[in-house]
Amino acid sequence: MRDKQMRFKNPDSSYYGTDFFMLNNTLSSRELLFQLAEMSKIGTKSILIRTYSGLNSDYPGENFKKKTRFIIENAKKLGITVYLQAKYMPECIPNIPSEYAISHIVPKKTNEVSLGDNVICTHNDMSFCVCLSGSIVHLFDKNSVDYYIKDCYENMWSDFEEFYGNTVLSVWVDEPAFGRAFPPCPKSFFDIFKNEYGYDIAPHIFKLWFAEDDYKTVRYHYWTLIQKLMENNYFKRLKAWCKTKNLKFSGHLLGENCLKNQIRFSAAA
Repeated sequence: MRDKQMRFKNPDSSYYGTDFFMLNNTLSSRELLFQLAEMSKIGTKSILIRTYSGLNSDYPGENFKKKTRFIIENAKKLGITVYLQAKYMPECIPNIPSEYAISHIVPKKTNEVSLGDNVICTHNDMSFCVCLSGSIVHLFDKNSVDYYIKDCYENMWSDFEEFYGNTVLSVWVDEPAFGRAFPPCPKSFFDIFKNEYGYDIAPHIFKLWFAEDDYKTVRYHYWTLIQKLMENNYFKRLKAWCKTKNLKFSGHLLGENCLKNQIRFSAAA
């Protein structure tokens, strides 16, 4: 028992948190060394290298990568481990090819529907349309997830694999989600749904918004299938990639403080 008490009072580095280390273009090598040394003095054991909105940075450019390599090489000397970050969060992929982008089910007033809108269901004065997102990767489709892994993990950090599993513990992902305004509509969703539950959900789509008839069953079936597709095509796929690279699968979801929001953003707790 005394040994456990001592370990609790003086935990080893595996129990420490990981601190964000935000970079900008003006940080010199001397300044980076100073900051790393100061972090080490106060007990920092692990850092996540990234930048943020408002900072002057060429991320994900060569200057950022050069600073990242310098930090990793010197963090290793100080016994500080490093987390890298996936190039882009799944909800914001610039210039994503349309075949890898998710679609959503969007409600519109029927008199506001445009020519060419893909209407799948109408109810009262509402029409429910399938609309393609502009920047959100399709997390329910294996080919789309493979594209994301290739672009934001492999290509982004290919020059850093020598550090994987030693100084670099993980490539961290920020907020993997499928959009916050409207429910997702994966590729071939209606066929997959019918095969799973034995009925066509299209005429019942309005029940995702309207509490009518068997809406509880429809919503349960819809969100259960969304969870299954995301788990199998995104989480398991990315976890397997991390394992092949000797990396931990890590990241920050959305709405961790609220069960309802966790389901809304990533289909499950």
